[in-house]
Amino acid sequence: MIETFLKQRIRRRHAEQRRFFREIFDWTILLYLVVPVGLFIIYETVQILSGQADWVQTVPIAWILLGWILYGFLPAFYAWFEPADRLFFKLVPGAIVRMKRYSVRYHFVRIFLLTAGLHLLCFPLHHIRFDQSSITVLLTSLVLSLLQPFFSFWTYRLSGQRFLRKWSGHL
Repeated sequence: MIETFLKQRIRRRHAEQRRFFREIFDWTILLYLVVPVGLFIIYETVQILSGQADWVQTVPIAWILLGWILYGFLPAFYAWFEPADRLFFKLVPGAIVRMKRYSVRYHFVRIFLLTAGLHLLCFPLHHIRFDQSSITVLLTSLVLSLLQPFFSFWTYRLSGQRFLRKWSGHL
């Protein structure tokens, strides 16, 4: 029961996000913004892979690390648990805990896959810029992809505990 309830919430959230992006991105934005940016990214990737992109060596390593650190602070966890669920799940023993476990597991997998995909997209840039072997860059990317969900989870937990301490007297 809890699994299907969480799946319904996830599907509803993704449907809302798709509807939101469909309303924002019409054909003119797709034609004048998304297509040129996509072509530019493909062109630069080909330049990087062929070794003709000299700008890669001029990018400071601190900027690359700052970008990954800022990516780590993005709000990655979403609370699938709503205040009205306390009344609905009160009759089912352990339902709230199971709902939270499934939610955290879903977010861990999603964040890991997203971060691993971003590292694979940035692999040519990191390989050339850090001048390491391919195995070293892949293992570092894998470790960072595994650590990202934990970092996001603790950022979420600390912000949630701060919120609960602030509003606990009002609830």
